[in-house]
Amino acid sequence: MDRLSSLLSFFSPRAEFVRCFHGEGLSYDQSEPYPMSDIFLLYEGEAEFFCENQRYALNSGDLVWVALGKPFSIKGKGSVAWVQARLDFGQVKNNPLYYSLPAVV
Repeated sequence: MDRLSSLLSFFSPRAEFVRCFHGEGLSYDQSEPYPMSDIFLLYEGEAEFFCENQRYALNSGDLVWVALGKPFSIKGKGSVAWVQARLDFGQVKNNPLYYSLPAVV
């Protein structure tokens, strides 16, 4: 068994929710920290993603993972569509998935 498989067997992710956004000039702001991670898939258009004083330009097909509930915002440019999945990886303490990766991947 590889290392990632053994980690995921102990820190198994569970989806809290999955939702889709589609429209003109959409934005979403998560200004309060929370004990979970988010994955965003921009499947149509262009957007800007902000987290920890960093700006990321997103294009159709880009996938972003936000670790451990870091506050963030996403703003679409024109017509956009994205999917957001909020994941709970279990306990935070000693979880290498949170401690070994940057806030945004």
